[in-house]
Order: sequence, then structure tokens, then C-alpha cells
Amino acid sequence: MLIHFLWPGAQTLYPIVEDEFGVDDFPERWVRFNRDSTNAVVSFELKGIGGLDGMYQRLKDDETHPLELLAEGKAVEAAVSLKEHSDKIDLPLWAANAFFSSFPTKSEWAVTFFAALAQQYPAEPAAYVHLGRAYVAVGAREKALTAYRKAHSLAPEKEDALLGLRRLDDLGSRRREDEGWSVPYSIDLLLEAPTVREITLVKKRWSERDLSVKDVVIELEAEVAFQHFVGTAAIFSHTVLGSRHFGAVFVHAGAKTASCPILMEIKGVSSGYFPLDITQGPKILRTLGEESGKFAYVIPCLRGETMIFGEHRFESEGNRTNAWDGAADDAIALLSVALRMIPEVDPSRIYCSGKSSGGTVALLAGQRDHRIKGVLAWSAPTDWFALMTYG
Repeated sequence: MLIHFLWPGAQTLYPIVEDEFGVDDFPERWVRFNRDSTNAVVSFELKGIGGLDGMYQRLKDDETHPLELLAEGKAVEAAVSLKEHSDKIDLPLWAANAFFSSFPTKSEWAVTFFAALAQQYPAEPAAYVHLGRAYVAVGAREKALTAYRKAHSLAPEKEDALLGLRRLDDLGSRRREDEGWSVPYSIDLLLEAPTVREITLVKKRWSERDLSVKDVVIELEAEVAFQHFVGTAAIFSHTVLGSRHFGAVFVHAGAKTASCPILMEIKGVSSGYFPLDITQGPKILRTLGEESGKFAYVIPCLRGETMIFGEHRFESEGNRTNAWDGAADDAIALLSVALRMIPEVDPSRIYCSGKSSGGTVALLAGQRDHRIKGVLAWSAPTDWFALMTYG
């Protein structure tokens, strides 16, 4: 594992060569550790992580990084120190946002920090946009409005400031006549707890979807060996609500009938829709280690996405932007295929896991399908105020 101070989650590594490692899910990412003549690690290099790419020197024993000050609650001192490290606001804002995404309980520190940062960069509208977000996090609506209004006054066309004002329903005269933006429903009504009737209606719609086993084809079978796991891989295609989908099932060698608990692993997603590469098996194998041979692994290729196994590529049909409830349909449908086609699986012990949006889909699948007895959601997204502007 590599846990960068600014990352919201651990990065699971796999060895490439000595002191060089790749990052799960992102083959373009890697980290290399560098040593001195005494064999002590003195720096490490990151590649494939955008603005974080570069060489990082190990701090001296008496050296304090600005983010360490932030972690100690010294928000003002951290803002001043970050200003000394960079004349531009981009790096301090990025670093602070990464920190507070990782530590959401430190919202009060966020307010203090961004207020201090606005003093360091008084002409930067971005400082006030982020101060507004921090105030939203602590429920200080009026102060958030003041911050967004300040950002808007500094840069009237800055989209982040306009978005903040929209979310807080304060566009007023700032709304352009040709924008055409309006809310066709009541925000208060939207945020009300669902009624019994609404819950019943949703469950009824779920039950009406036909996710039964249809048109199953075994596309590929192979023997595999991944560290502690030795067994077989089967790639299936099947029809889900009229679309052709794919999925993989891994079963360890020598498994007896109905002896293997199912662990379904659901892929996360990003704006680039990176493919699901299962050439080295399920990602969770590295986490389970010596325990990995006790399970059968079910891995859906979600609608509109691509799965890679060695030289083979499989592309599921469907709209990949339907990545929540629709993706849960796909997972549930493939689970039924595995139960029908793989005699070694135990239908009474089914569990589901996922990282990022895959974690949220795992939770949805667990809520909808009572065959699933447990869910492990890893870094499932929850900050809808920040995420609601992304398509």
C-alpha cells in the first residue's frame, strides 16, 4: 500500500522491479523509491498522476511540511507557509482540498484555513469559492453566500462562483436572461425523507425488471495462477434488459460443489471510463493474500464499459453513464448467471465489494438483492454538493 498524504484513499501497489511499483486499476501510474549509499530511502518519484507527478524528497527530522501544520490544527500557519512555497494559489488550494477530502471531520479547520488563504491571495476569486464551500460544510449559509458573492465580484463570469450561488439559490440579478436555468421542483421537497409510498414504488419498479438468466454464452475459459490463487477463469456473455453484457468468474482449483462463498467485485468509474483489466485476476486478491483461495470471484463488466483479459477485449452494450442503478442491474444479473453456471459456488454465502463508485453500486446491489449477505464499500462517494456539477 502507498498512502500519499494528499490522497483520499490508499493506493494498492504491485511490484514491477526492485523499488518500483504499479498502481492497481491505473496501469499508467507507478512509484519508484530511490536510495542513498547507505540503502536508506531518500526520495520517491510519482508518474501518471497528473499534477502530482514528480520527485519528492524525504523531509529532514527537523523539517515541517505545511500540510503537517494543517494536520496539527495550525490552519493559519499552514496557509502562510503554503504561500511561501508558491506564488500561485493553485497548489495551496489543491493541497488543502485533498486534505479536507481525506479528513471531512476537520471542516472547522477548513474554514480557518481558507479564510487565511483568502487573506494571502485577496485578489484570487478561487480562494473565496473554496471558502464558500468550507462554510457550506459547517452549515454557515450566510457566510458561504458572502464568500461566493465576493468571488463573483472579482470574476463575474467565473463558473465556480456562479455554481455556488446557484446551489444556494442566490443568483438574483446575477442570472443572465439567456441562461435559461431554473429548478422545476422544490429543493425542500427534494431533500425530504422518502415516504412509505415512494419507497414502495421504487421497490416495485426494481421487482418489475427482468434480470433473470438469458442467452448465456461461455466466451472463454482458462487456467490461471495469481500468487495465492490457482484455478480457472470463465468469461460469460448474457443478455441484460435487451443488451449484451459480459462478466468473469474465477474459481480456485479443486473446489467442491457449493463450497465457495461468492465475492462479487464491482469496478469504479471515472470521467475517462478506464477499462477493467482482469488479466492479473480480481484486484481484491492482493488484499486477501493467503485467504484468496477460499472464494469464487464474480466480476461484472458494467454497461457500456470494456473488460480486458490478456489479449481479449469484451465490450458490454448499453449506456455507461447509467453507472448507479443501471450498474446494479448488471451486477445482479451476472450474479444469477454465476449461480446458474458455476456448481462450486455457495448460494447461501454471497458478498459484494467495490471501490469508489463501485462501492456505491455494491451498496445498491446489496439493498436490492437479498441474496447478498454483506457489502464492503471502499471509498464510496458521498459529497454530492461537490459532485453534483459533474456529468
